[in-house]
Amino acid sequence: MLSEKPTYEELEQRIGVLERESQKYAQTENRLSETLQRLNFHIKNAPLAVVEFNNYFQVTYWSKQAEKIFGWSAEEVMGKRIDQLRWVYKDDMDHVAELSAEMLAARRTSNIHINRNYRKDGSVITCEWYNSVLLNREGKLISIQSLARDITEERRLEADLKATNVKLAEALAEIKETAETLAKAFDEIKRLKDQLEAENIYLRDEIKLREGQREIIGISEAIKSTLHKAQQVSRMKTTVLLTGETGTGKGFFARFLHRESDRRERPFVNVNCASLPANLIESELFGSEKGAFTGSVARQIGRFELADKGTLFLDEIGEIPIELQAKLLKVIEEGEFERLGSPHPVKVDVRIIASTNRDLQKEIKKGRFRQDLYFRLNIFPINIPPLRERSEDIPLLVKTTVAKFSKSYKKEIKRIPVKVMDSFQRYSWPGNVRELINVIERAVIVSEGAELKLAEKIDAMPLNPAREEVAPAAGLRAAKPLAEAEREHILKALQQTGWRIEGARGAAQVLDLHPNTLRARMKKLGIKRPGSP
Repeated sequence: MLSEKPTYEELEQRIGVLERESQKYAQTENRLSETLQRLNFHIKNAPLAVVEFNNYFQVTYWSKQAEKIFGWSAEEVMGKRIDQLRWVYKDDMDHVAELSAEMLAARRTSNIHINRNYRKDGSVITCEWYNSVLLNREGKLISIQSLARDITEERRLEADLKATNVKLAEALAEIKETAETLAKAFDEIKRLKDQLEAENIYLRDEIKLREGQREIIGISEAIKSTLHKAQQVSRMKTTVLLTGETGTGKGFFARFLHRESDRRERPFVNVNCASLPANLIESELFGSEKGAFTGSVARQIGRFELADKGTLFLDEIGEIPIELQAKLLKVIEEGEFERLGSPHPVKVDVRIIASTNRDLQKEIKKGRFRQDLYFRLNIFPINIPPLRERSEDIPLLVKTTVAKFSKSYKKEIKRIPVKVMDSFQRYSWPGNVRELINVIERAVIVSEGAELKLAEKIDAMPLNPAREEVAPAAGLRAAKPLAEAEREHILKALQQTGWRIEGARGAAQVLDLHPNTLRARMKKLGIKRPGSP
């Protein structure tokens, strides 16, 4: 308890406390003044409009930036209520009132919203408002402080950007679609280019083969019957199996079927199955992608794809390896295949014509040919008769062929001696029409004048014993079995070529046979080179 009369020391202490409190107050007042100065500076220079309302929603503060944004001066708006200013856009009035009421009812001290406002000149702008409410202890409104930012240009730019993005997205989608279309078009162009290049190669070969050989020549009943069967099936997509001995003209009949069909304007692709190596026949038939196997440096169009909408002639189909026959059957049945190295199926529309000089039923029994493939190929079989069964066609064939080669070799051959023609008709022709053509070509080459002369003697063997005036007493030879005559013919060719089978001067070329076919015949007839085991 203080004494009634403070001492001097006590008074000094009280004075010291008061002085310190006075200094603190002065410092606080200075700091507050500085803060107010800074706040006024920021308010005056801020890019936001600062507006304050009292509890009657009358304007109590209107910053310089508010004047710039809305166009009214502080003197024009001070003391006026919001509804008197008609400053909020008419369609946003209810929204603003609802937000204000909700803010007051929830006793929240602030909210942010966007609405449109009129400017003094009547134009409409979009503003983003930041509102803060000051309430007393009883929760009654004291004042509202608001900050407004003009986002009209920002919204316009956003709308433009959005519209631009939509257009850009549409343009990108269109570009992507166009790129995909172009990519497909380029792929199709490349495929067609590759196919056309391949077709050109085959067409050049076909032109060489067809030159001067467009018609199947013959007047015999055998050839007429065969042609009639070919004409019956020519306009259909039916698979045809041509059978017959080597050299009978199965290739001519295949081309005849194509030429008489609705596919005549599309490619005729000839595949000699006997001449294709077993390890390459699959890629030759179905094609391959780049890198599918060693040495595959580019995509290769297969024969099936090349023959699309046309005809595929599988010559000597009995030579196809058994492991590939299942895939061939699937292509024929389903009309699609996969290139080597590609998982994507390729659809084709191909008419199949196959040929063979083998007995496929025997090959089936030996396990070298699939029975289901045989049934699929043998829908319409046509057997081509050997030349010995159509001897009445020989004179016409001889005359036509002589005329053709005479023109080719620029000869003037006008006559065919009776003895020469008779030898042609009496010979058995184991090599059939192909052998006849080769003999005639050699004869034309060696003939010097207007008369045809043979390049070599033809070992005559009667096609019909009744036609041969057999007189053993006169020293004439009796007819030999066909196998023996064929054996002698092959032996003669081998002896003339020094037992050379392949190559430009080999026996296979002389006999117009494939080397493998000749070897098979030699094995069958027991022909061995002298001195060989």
